[in-house]
Amino acid sequence: MPVVFFLLFPARVYATGQQERITISLKDVSIIEFFKEVEKITTFKFFYKTSQVESLPKISIEAKDQTISTVLNTVFAKTNITYTFNEKQIVIQQKPVNPASVQSVKITGLVLDKSQMPLPGVGIILQGTKKGAFTDDKGKFVLEVPKTKGLSLLFKMIGMNNVVLFLDDRTDYIVVMEEDEKQLNEVMVTGYQTLPKERATGAYTILDSKVLERVGNFSLKDKLEGLVPGLYFEPNYVEDQYPTDQASRSIIIRGASTFGDNNPLIVVDGFPVSSASDPWKSINPDDIENVTVLKDAAAASIWGAQAANGVIVITTKRGKSTTPQVDVSVDFFAQQAPNLNKIPWASSSQAVDIYKWMAFQTTYLDAFTTNAAIYDKYDLAPVIKTIAAAKKGLITMDVANSQLEELKKIDVRDEFAQLFFNKLETNTKANVAYQLGGKTHNFRTSMTAISNKKYNKGNTRTDYTINVNDQLMPAQWVRISVGANLNLTEQTNNGMDIKELNYINQMTRILDDNGNYLPMNAQDSRSTYDSYYTLKTSARADTVAKYKLPYDWNWNLKREADNRDNTERNSDLRLTAKVNLMPIKSINIELSYQYQYINRYLREYYNESSWMVRNQVNNNARTDGTYPVPPGGMLYENKRFGSGNNYRAQITYDKRFGKHSIKAMAGTDWRRDYYDETPYGYYGYDPQALTYSAAMDFKTPVYPKLSNQYTYYQTVPMIPGKYYFSVIGRDDRFVSYFGNFGYTFSTKYDLTGSIRLDKTNLFGSSSESPNLPQWSLGFGWSITEEPFAKKYLKGVDYLKLRASYGWNGNIDKSAAPYLYGYPWKDAVLQLPYSAIQSAPNPNLTWEKTSTYNLGLDYAFLSNNISGTINFYHKDSKDCLVQMAVNGTYGFQNNRATLNAGRLKNTGLEFDIQANVINTKSFKWQTMFQYSTNRNMATGITRVSNNISAYTTMAFYYRKPDHPLSYLAAIEWAGYDEVGLPKIIYDGKETKITDIADVNKLDMEKLFKFVGQKDPKHFGSWTNRFAYKNIELSFSLYYKLGHKVIGDYPPTGMFSSFMTATKMYTYLPEMMAHSWKSAEDATTAKMYNLNNKITNSTHTQLMDAVMAYGTQNVFNASSVRVKSITLSYLVPRSFLQKAKLKDLRIVLEARNLGPIIKFAPFDPDNPPYSSSTYGALLFVTRNRPEFSLGLKIGLF
Repeated sequence: MPVVFFLLFPARVYATGQQERITISLKDVSIIEFFKEVEKITTFKFFYKTSQVESLPKISIEAKDQTISTVLNTVFAKTNITYTFNEKQIVIQQKPVNPASVQSVKITGLVLDKSQMPLPGVGIILQGTKKGAFTDDKGKFVLEVPKTKGLSLLFKMIGMNNVVLFLDDRTDYIVVMEEDEKQLNEVMVTGYQTLPKERATGAYTILDSKVLERVGNFSLKDKLEGLVPGLYFEPNYVEDQYPTDQASRSIIIRGASTFGDNNPLIVVDGFPVSSASDPWKSINPDDIENVTVLKDAAAASIWGAQAANGVIVITTKRGKSTTPQVDVSVDFFAQQAPNLNKIPWASSSQAVDIYKWMAFQTTYLDAFTTNAAIYDKYDLAPVIKTIAAAKKGLITMDVANSQLEELKKIDVRDEFAQLFFNKLETNTKANVAYQLGGKTHNFRTSMTAISNKKYNKGNTRTDYTINVNDQLMPAQWVRISVGANLNLTEQTNNGMDIKELNYINQMTRILDDNGNYLPMNAQDSRSTYDSYYTLKTSARADTVAKYKLPYDWNWNLKREADNRDNTERNSDLRLTAKVNLMPIKSINIELSYQYQYINRYLREYYNESSWMVRNQVNNNARTDGTYPVPPGGMLYENKRFGSGNNYRAQITYDKRFGKHSIKAMAGTDWRRDYYDETPYGYYGYDPQALTYSAAMDFKTPVYPKLSNQYTYYQTVPMIPGKYYFSVIGRDDRFVSYFGNFGYTFSTKYDLTGSIRLDKTNLFGSSSESPNLPQWSLGFGWSITEEPFAKKYLKGVDYLKLRASYGWNGNIDKSAAPYLYGYPWKDAVLQLPYSAIQSAPNPNLTWEKTSTYNLGLDYAFLSNNISGTINFYHKDSKDCLVQMAVNGTYGFQNNRATLNAGRLKNTGLEFDIQANVINTKSFKWQTMFQYSTNRNMATGITRVSNNISAYTTMAFYYRKPDHPLSYLAAIEWAGYDEVGLPKIIYDGKETKITDIADVNKLDMEKLFKFVGQKDPKHFGSWTNRFAYKNIELSFSLYYKLGHKVIGDYPPTGMFSSFMTATKMYTYLPEMMAHSWKSAEDATTAKMYNLNNKITNSTHTQLMDAVMAYGTQNVFNASSVRVKSITLSYLVPRSFLQKAKLKDLRIVLEARNLGPIIKFAPFDPDNPPYSSSTYGALLFVTRNRPEFSLGLKIGLF
């Protein structure tokens, strides 16, 4: 008969499975019928060849509460059949014949994985004997076996499904083993220890290297999105964050546990990453063995400080017991440059028509025609200057119209993109890894280089990461591990950032037809260009000639880009050493140490052609020919140094006896994180001679003599963009004592607990603050180990109930027990000063979070369907929050940051994985994840009660008894008869113009709660299809139940927007669709602009209702395509010819946008036109990404 192979799904480990007791009563049945009956009442499966047992006589058996081993011994007592237990398999075979009386035969074979690659180090056992062998480095084996029928071989390897091979008349075999992904995932790594999944009681998610490799992203951080239930990235459209800074995307696990920093603790190879380092930049995703996300107290409390935010434990790859192996991968990533024309600003043609209408049919621009001082004093945008000149009668309307028609043809966005943007932003990554292993030595090293060419011309970044892990085992009781990780970064920042677009006029040119610099107006009052505090463009040339100044005084954006010399270098070194001593089998003593060194050097050099040098020298020149700011280059430097020292000693006891299993651990941690940051500045710097005229002088004010008609204040010249200089540093120290235990009875019941005592120097004199005990208790019940489950839960392979409760701590460093201030530069006087931020708070203490979790792990239908369900509740107390206090206490603005807040989070999360189709040639796997979180802020008082506290500053001024990301809106009532907004106030329809004083309004009656900005529900759905050597996968990411604000007019449209010079840049496109008549009541995008309104109450309410009116609040729910990946594994026949071990080609597309949405725009990337950050976020983040990867195994 043909040999039948069964590739069973991974089974759990049951140490006492063969002692399982059964009751059975059968009479005159065949052996096969007996097997089927036993399979019905137990979780065991028999593995046999029909030819072995079909000739056996019928049996009768009567057994009550006997072990299955006793029953089998009775059945096979008078036969030539024996059996062996292989986890939950019972392998039936014939008893081996005495070798002395039989002839032997030598069999050979080849063991391959499913990609047809040889597997070295596979263990092979002749079932029923102690005879065996291992495959060599080419996956081949040789074994001498008795020449008798009914023998079988068991093939075993960590991470692979076991295979049983029944021998026949052949002497050469090919065996294919499949990867056991569930077995790879069944060990939880806490950073202090590893626990089998069956013994864990906490809530966690494990991602192995295979899962992570399927996500083609250069950043490990971005790989996590959509893979971990309960893990959420904060929205991209938060306006107070810089759009191109990926660090702004904070990770939040199971909702916010603090009003401050909610990022989780990052642990790499057992040690927390220093606070002075960005943990994501120094980690090479190709080096990751697995990532474990610890979510509740039972899983994370062992880590103490910041564990309340969750812990992400990252384990890097080690050398394996194989022959030398080299793997190479090359990845190329491309993303289109931002399309500036997508920003919903009016076109040049629309803008000209709007300005003409405003000038000739309204009173908006009257200031420029009636006030000569304004017209003569400021640099006006070309369109405003032309229109104002026509109204003043300086030019005819025909001439004005001709000039305006020419301006309609100019939109600086096109020239800006052409001069300063590459068509593509690209990343190229190359990775080489080498590993070698044996019984006494395992070694692995890798090197990765990433070259990033950003979309801004002149902005580049190169990263080099080297990782080394070496493990020595000189004796069975000693293991020595050392590791090193080095990350080097070099970047140039000479490109023109997209934000510079906001400071130049729309209808202007940068270069003339011959490519020469044109004088430009910088509509900016920052010290970067200082156009507001210096001479207008038209007066500069005359001033230079009159006083014989050393530099010309024209400003041009392209000239600035051509003369930038900004570089940054970063180095991050992490060294680890660990010694494990195992004097007896049950004791493991571990001594470990990590040192981390971080260094950053930032250099910004401004040569004599840069605006900064020319403007500072010219502007502060004396009429007698002296220069308080010396001619020559200017240099700004910033140096950061950081170090981290971690010491740990721990002892672990792990013992099994009978039905009992105990694992206990105790130890101590000593940790110090230190960093300081120091700025330097020099005038008259010569990069060739490395000399300078003078260092920065912050004591002697300079009177800007030549521009005193524009500013009358003494100033201290500063390097651009640096409003203050300060030495920043931290020295955080922790001493911790911890313990952990786990007890398991009869593989059914688990009891776990942990406790940790942290001491730190971060708090004041309160005796309770420095010492915070953190603890947890957990219970687990493996239901499928119960006899009733085996009898009644047919088809259920695994079912475990978990429950845990405990306390975690958190440190919010936004407050201190000491008096501290912040250095700044006065906006008017331009002089440095220090503002007191906080008075001493000796009662500062830990933030504490209690968490209970109820979870269920399940698997059924031969493990083809599996997953987890978790319900949790977190209660955070003593959270730092701003409270109103008596002004005599010395706190700034009569507010103090105190341990008075409270946050509550309740949530549910589940995931389900299924092998829908699992044939040899075609496989379909699907995974669905769902998370929901409801949070509430309590125990706080509102320290501000104005419009901004409910709108733009709502993220800072929390509302009691509401979600953290609550959204309040004014109820919209349409437009009145003249096209101005009406609202519902105190239940009544009210015109904006009928409200006399906004400060007398009751904000609780003005605003109503309309939802929250963070999603209530989120998750992902991933599908993988594999046909032979081709694999296709796609991932959808959904967010539901939240709201988003749509586009809105500029703030102060009626007053400041039309009088402040720096704002004459771009008009929102919605101005072309403003209210003009009663027919526009339902279609107008904004109010009537016919009449200028200057009443501050009316303008404040106008701004608030247009942005935060209920008509502008949209459902932000969406389903978007996270990624689509296509990979191809080159056939083995080709690889053999090319002498390669492995070759895989991967194509991926990411960030493809929403396929389902309920707002009229992409809710993750709202197209804001009036908000600087909003507009830039829209075009920088809303871009698809494409990548091509090549993975090669050399040998």
